[in-house]
Amino acid sequence: MNFDLTNQRIEHRYQVMRVIGAGGMATIFEALDQNLGKRVAVKVLNPPFWGDPIQVARFQREARAIARIRHPNLVDVTHHGITDEGMPFLVMELLEGWDLLIELRRLGGAMPWRRALTLAIQACGALGAAHDAGVVHRDIKPSNCFLVRAGEGGERVKLLDLGIARVIAAKDEEDEVPLTQAAGGVPGTLHYMSPEQIRGEPVDPRSDIYSLGVVLYRMLTGVLPFVAGNDAAYELMRMHCEDPPRPPSEIAPAAGIPPALEEAVLKALAKEPGDRFASARAFAEALRAVEAESSAALVAPLGAAPAAAAGRRRLGLWVGGSALAAGLVGLALLGIGDG
Repeated sequence: MNFDLTNQRIEHRYQVMRVIGAGGMATIFEALDQNLGKRVAVKVLNPPFWGDPIQVARFQREARAIARIRHPNLVDVTHHGITDEGMPFLVMELLEGWDLLIELRRLGGAMPWRRALTLAIQACGALGAAHDAGVVHRDIKPSNCFLVRAGEGGERVKLLDLGIARVIAAKDEEDEVPLTQAAGGVPGTLHYMSPEQIRGEPVDPRSDIYSLGVVLYRMLTGVLPFVAGNDAAYELMRMHCEDPPRPPSEIAPAAGIPPALEEAVLKALAKEPGDRFASARAFAEALRAVEAESSAALVAPLGAAPAAAAGRRRLGLWVGGSALAAGLVGLALLGIGDG
């Protein structure tokens, strides 16, 4: 379906400039906010679903879920609604960069563990904010982790796509359609789904911790912890539910992954939710401890070095993609894909 609103206005305010992302459910446009004079991204539900109450409810849930959470590692939603024509839309900050899946494919393997650690800590912060607001994401994967430039050559993760999020303990949303059952299946992306999510059981924040553990495992090793031949869905589900992952250091022995970091990843990937970190905050604390220990190890030799040698010695960490190309926000697709 070719859905294009280029050169049209949405709500007499957003002048659509071009399509920047398209999927089966929604299309994203770059637009100019005439009131503020700045470029924004406008996500619009595709026309075949305007009359579908389930899909409209899902779209509105995403808008409300993101709009009520403010965090530097979550995409910022500034406006949402339904036009007089019945078109659901949400307006987001326009992000320039690319997603983590593109970055991993560009690298063609593992990324330096310190960089992976930094990105994972940021993602934990975003998840912690979402969980504090009673929102479980349910589709954490590389293509939903967008990388944007930060100051001093660094980078920042922006967590995207709360379209299949589950709102828990939210009194103002008790009457919403239960989207998982209404859609007739389990939402998510199979390579990153927790065992309980695969089984169709109720999920809580620890399910997102498992999924982030899969993402971190892939960043550290360059591969997924579980891969079935020809993407055989049933075998992949069984592996998530039954098979222990190989330690990352066995997959990437030359990467120098610290034992404490490996321990944190494997804890996040525990089969039973009770054996994982109790919260994204606890996961982040374990990762920060690794970061602090590695920083101390880097600094310690400088103090012991002779003055002359110390003057010639320089240590630094490379953080961030040195050349994040000017890409644009795209829609994340759900399914068995590698995310």
